[in-house]
Amino acid sequence: MLYDKNGSFQSSSTNWRTAMIVAKTIVLNFFIVSVIFCLVVLVRTLDGLFGLPDLSSIPLKIIGWLIIAIELFFRFWASYAFYKYHLAVLVPNAQHQLVTEGPYQWTRNPLYVGIVLITFGLALVFGSLVGIIFSTINFAFWHLWICFHEEKNLEQIFGKEYQLYKKSRPRWLLF
Repeated sequence: MLYDKNGSFQSSSTNWRTAMIVAKTIVLNFFIVSVIFCLVVLVRTLDGLFGLPDLSSIPLKIIGWLIIAIELFFRFWASYAFYKYHLAVLVPNAQHQLVTEGPYQWTRNPLYVGIVLITFGLALVFGSLVGIIFSTINFAFWHLWICFHEEKNLEQIFGKEYQLYKKSRPRWLLF
């Protein structure tokens, strides 16, 4: 048995639920990062096929791994915030709860930020020019998806609440 931050006793069912949320978060993000990793490895082979230079260097690898580590934390945190409200992470439409806490207090789309920056970080780690181009295309895809599908859907479902949230948080980290 544990105590929460207010000193209240938590039941074992609360602890079990938290453990399940953490497990789902880890499994989902491991799967997503594995898919991204495989895509970047495949894209890396295109560098050789096109005769492009290998951009590998120690500084780029360090920067790439730092980006990946920060974004993995960000994705785990964002996924955890969703699961806490019994929301699925991989669904094409809005759900019953607008999440505005955790990393959602800095960006409206921390899960997409994570996908884009992990792809970019892996491209740097592998020193792949095609990987960097791929991560740019990946960003463009998600940007268009968010602008033309997701934000419209969220506005329809949450109305004024989402509009206020949208005005107070950037779509990405800086804009």
